[in-house]
Formats: sequence, C-alpha cells, structure tokens
Amino acid sequence: MRRITVLNGSVNRKGNTQYFIEEILRGIPKEIDRQFFFASDYMFPLVYKGLYDPEYSRKVAGDNIYSLQESILESNLLIIASPVYMHNISSNLKLVIEKLSTWSHILRLDGKPVVVLSTCSTNGDTTVTSYLCKVISTMGGNIIANCNANGFQLHDEVWLNDVTNKIRSKIICSIGNSLQSNYYIEEVFKGMKLIMNDRIGSDVPNSFAEEESTYWVKSGLINYDSFQKFLDDKYNLK
Repeated sequence: MRRITVLNGSVNRKGNTQYFIEEILRGIPKEIDRQFFFASDYMFPLVYKGLYDPEYSRKVAGDNIYSLQESILESNLLIIASPVYMHNISSNLKLVIEKLSTWSHILRLDGKPVVVLSTCSTNGDTTVTSYLCKVISTMGGNIIANCNANGFQLHDEVWLNDVTNKIRSKIICSIGNSLQSNYYIEEVFKGMKLIMNDRIGSDVPNSFAEEESTYWVKSGLINYDSFQKFLDDKYNLK
C-alpha cells in the first residue's frame, strides 16, 4: 500500500498547520494510507553519538526518533510542515531535523517526493518554506510543492480550494511515479562525492564519520556520476 508520512512541527495539534494539511489530504484516494507525526512527540534531548549514525548502530536508549525515521524512509511521499515561530520553524521540528542531519551527507531521502508547508499570522511566510526546502533537498528529497498560508487565506474558500487542489494533484501524480532527482540534488551529490572520495579510507576507524563514508561505499553511491542514475538502478528500473 502506498503511504504518505506527515510530520507536523506545530505544538498545536488542532491549529492552522494541521488544518491546512488535512484540507490538502481530504481529496487523496483512501487507498493511499497516511501516518501523522508531531515533532513534539520526539523531544528526547540531542545526544552527540546519535547525530551521525546512518546505519543506526549507535541508537540512543530512550529516544523514539527511530520509528519516525523508519516511517519517513518507508513512505512514498513526505509532507513536512511548521508554523512560523520567530521567522523560523518550531524548535520541536528543528530538534527532529538535527537528529536526521546525517541524511544530508548521504542523500538518504533518495529522491522521495516532498511537500513543504508553513502557516503564519502575518509575515515571515518564506522563512520556513525556504529553510525546509533547502534542508530537505540536501537530504535528497525532491520538493514537488511548497506553500505558506496565513490565517486569512485559510478562511478564504476560493483561495484554499485552488491551492489545495493544485498541491493534491501534484501529490497524486508524484506518488505513483519513479523517484526523481533534480538540479539542486545533483549539485549536492557532486559536492558530497568529492568529499567522500577524500574521506574513504581516511576517516578514523569506528568513528561517526566512517559510518557515512562506508554508507557511500556499501550503497554503491560512490560509483555513480549522477544521483538520478543511482535512483534508476536502485528503484526505478526494477
């Protein structure tokens, strides 16, 4: 079954951000499963040894972040959203992203389609979406839509129907398609490949850094000249 994973950074589980998400998902076919997660449920303090652990060999006891990581990786599409708090994402969501930071070195999202959403009351509308788009793209996520909504827009039926229909169409189209890279992801891939070519064999044995360079070798990522070709061979041509 195809599945959408939703990660909401709001501390208000019935607020504008959740409302915006649910309005988008309202017309999604019921056979597409959806799982909702709230960043506030993953507040276990940040532990250094858990930061760079792509193989999850150094799990932090008591931290429940791993179930969220698994759901994101196994889903067909990710929706990530946050209200604008002081011109940035919520601190809850920032903590989750920091725990996933090793994904930015291994492009772990593997071209997964991602929708980025934010809500605000007045200004700061691009501060959240621009940040999330950059971070998610660096992790290998393929942004198919990003949108901010303020409180007035969410109560404007014409605006809301138009925007949610457009995003919904992109979701339905992307969730059944092959995984895709894009220009930004390819640039990240090229830069990280240069770094990993220098690190392979040089990272301190059994260190956090070695786990990342080892991932590039074990996955075969280091052998490719483009991330799209890697995705095609791993997923799309099977």
